[in-house]
Amino acid sequence: MTNLRISVMYDRDCAPEGLPAFARQAEALGVDDLRVVEDLGWNGGVSAAAVALGATERLRVGIGTTPAPLRSPTLPAMELATLARVLNR
Repeated sequence: MTNLRISVMYDRDCAPEGLPAFARQAEALGVDDLRVVEDLGWNGGVSAAAVALGATERLRVGIGTTPAPLRSPTLPAMELATLARVLNR
């Protein structure tokens, strides 16, 4: 039998202030994974991931896209490693 996971994305057109409530509701509904997006004109992906992780207890959070030409890969890697260590997810 296949182990299925349910994942949702927080649309970049939604206000970032709504992310904590969206993440909590997704977790309450049994969603396994939440994806956030980093895009020009929106918020940073790592900070959005941190907001969602801080608002939930078990939800796995990932960043759907990060504009590679604008970021050295080292910086998001360090930020994400810190979140993984602190939150143990």
